[in-house]
Amino acid sequence: MKQRYLSLLGIIGLDLLFLGAMLSWILSGFVLVSKIALFLGVLILILWGIFSWRRTKMLVGKRSVSMGASTTIGIAFFIGILIIINIVGARYSTRLDLTKEKLFSLSQQTRNILKNLDQNVEIILFDNPDSPKNAQAAELIDEYDFESPKVSHRIIDPDRDPQMAKRYGITKYGQAVLRLENGKHSTIEKPTEQEITNAIKQLTATGGSKVYFTKGHGELSPFSGDPEGTSKLKDFITQEGFDVDTLNFAMVGKIPDDAAIIAIVGPKTDLFPTEVDSFLSFFKRGGKFLIMLEPGMADSFAAKLSEFGIEVGDNVIVDTSPMGRMFGASPEMPMVMGYDKTHAITKNFNIATMFPTARSVVASKEKKSQYNVVELAKTGEQSWAESKWHAQTAQFDENEDIKGPVPVACAVENPSRKPAPRMVVFGDPDFTTNRYITFSGNKDLILNSVDWLGKQENLISIRPKNPEDRKLMLTPRQQQKIFYLSVVALPFLAILLAEIAWWRRQK
Repeated sequence: MKQRYLSLLGIIGLDLLFLGAMLSWILSGFVLVSKIALFLGVLILILWGIFSWRRTKMLVGKRSVSMGASTTIGIAFFIGILIIINIVGARYSTRLDLTKEKLFSLSQQTRNILKNLDQNVEIILFDNPDSPKNAQAAELIDEYDFESPKVSHRIIDPDRDPQMAKRYGITKYGQAVLRLENGKHSTIEKPTEQEITNAIKQLTATGGSKVYFTKGHGELSPFSGDPEGTSKLKDFITQEGFDVDTLNFAMVGKIPDDAAIIAIVGPKTDLFPTEVDSFLSFFKRGGKFLIMLEPGMADSFAAKLSEFGIEVGDNVIVDTSPMGRMFGASPEMPMVMGYDKTHAITKNFNIATMFPTARSVVASKEKKSQYNVVELAKTGEQSWAESKWHAQTAQFDENEDIKGPVPVACAVENPSRKPAPRMVVFGDPDFTTNRYITFSGNKDLILNSVDWLGKQENLISIRPKNPEDRKLMLTPRQQQKIFYLSVVALPFLAILLAEIAWWRRQK
């Protein structure tokens, strides 16, 4: 019994020493409480040493040899397990990203591009290899290396290798260079996933790709930063690897030779007959068109599209579902969640989009033999296309209106011709304006359409979203409580419980 209480005395002394040391570290000094705890701990340990020195001598006995051997075997066995785990981990490594926005994983678009690489890419980050100033960029390029065997990376200190830094025009830490095996390279000022992936697309692109936005009929301008402009759309298209320019056909009189896509976005007046004939002729020869038509505008041009199996309605879609109200949308701003699961543009698309003041775009019931028409997106069941949309009130009329789901976008292709003519028609241009393009899936839907028209199907995907701000705001008092609880109370309680359990086993 006496020996048990001597052991308890030693434990109490160690606890007081631990408590005194923790309090002095937390309170940044040997305050009275920590001094008392340290003094009592030392005093109790001295008493424990005086009364238990005989027991200390008895610990070295016959049993110690066998215990030491078993301990040695156990340690060796544990080290062997660790070695095996490391070997398996090195050969079969994997990564798991548990964040909601997949902040530590490459986007599906980037993985698609890396999967289709046909030449080796080296990413060089100019930073301190031992302690990178841009640690996030260092982790990011490691993700690229891990994702594709075609990608390698290294970190070079520009101060230790000034010749390499001078060769690529590196002026500060944190810049990166992408280099292909054929010698082509690109310098990146701020290496983010978007910048690195865009550089890979541009370096590996074959041939020029230019998107021309028509003007001269009140179309939305890709160079306007106003809420009703489409400068953000222009920037996003540029990031997909295309160049962007405007085309005034009435002034030029022809379609430029480097035109990959002709975009007609929200014309307020009808196109000229010679202009329409030239555009449709260009399409039949294999041209690509992105067309967005506002309700009640450019109706003559809209009627011409029936030649290719598309019926653009003279109506406005009304959506009475509660989904739009959740986002503050009016009934004239239909929400879309229904997408065709067979077409490349919307095959894996599952994000809501919104079309302010949209008109119907329906595949014609009369099959045009040479053209394949797919209705890409449709509104919900609680919507309809109102034909008497000029009136102040809207009410569904089954004899004149189109009952929901109502198609708002169609894709047209003639696969029998090479190159294949392609066209995407939307019943609304407003969803691509600076005001609305970043809403939910609007940006992804329009960029997927551009990529399909430009025959860049490998880029069609859901692009990464910005991380949500989930900061937990605490008062100084709350922070202090959490600190003491986690750093002092819980560890000390765990130690006490372990000691109590050990002491009780000594009976």
